Amino acid sequence: MPQIPNIISEVLIFTADDAGSGMSASISAQGETLLELSSLNIEDRLTAIQQLREGLADLFEEVWGKPVDVSFDYEAWSEEQ
Repeated sequence: MPQIPNIISEVLIFTADDAGSGMSASISAQGETLLELSSLNIEDRLTAIQQLREGLADLFEEVWGKPVDVSFDYEAWSEEQ
């Protein structure tokens, strides 16, 4: 499991089907912060992250009409290492 960050700066949203033919979106704060977590304990951070993930998934599933996956910058970066 990746380390839980103090901030989230980028969110990746993509349809659950084949990445080559699916839809995707990236939300970036461009050097800023989308979600500030440093004042929360680990359990509250996990709750805040999960609520954001679920809210974005619900929104994009409604718009795109397909199931989506939501990934945060710290998750993608930890997989690259």
